[in-house]
Amino acid sequence: MNSLLFSYDFNLKKQEILVIKLMLYLKNVFTEINNKIVFE
Repeated sequence: MNSLLFSYDFNLKKQEILVIKLMLYLKNVFTEINNKIVFE
């Protein structure tokens, strides 16, 4: 039971990291778009 809980927690952590990476990626994309709009 304990290992199952650990596994679940580990998967949750991995998902959190993916979400954070995705958010950072989107932030970069929006920044790029904003820069293009400002410079054109």
